[in-house]
Amino acid sequence: MKIGDYEFPNKCPKDCRFLGGPFSQGDFCSRCPIFNCSGECPLLRPEDYRKDWAKSWYRWFEGGMQGTPRLPLIQEERERDELTF
Repeated sequence: MKIGDYEFPNKCPKDCRFLGGPFSQGDFCSRCPIFNCSGECPLLRPEDYRKDWAKSWYRWFEGGMQGTPRLPLIQEERERDELTF
């Protein structure tokens, strides 16, 4: 699945450190592009997922899933204008 310039798997990696943890709207799984944009009933279309978060998640996955992804709360203005709602 492609989000912005980044390719993501369609399923969560088995070694993801967030799997099996408590689930809530504030946890990392609820912000993950794999959770939000894949599966039979995605919550978001890939083109509507924040590009800055996709970049952070991609770096986190490619970096061996160490630590936590950095997900800024405020989105760049130029990226907000590109949303397809």
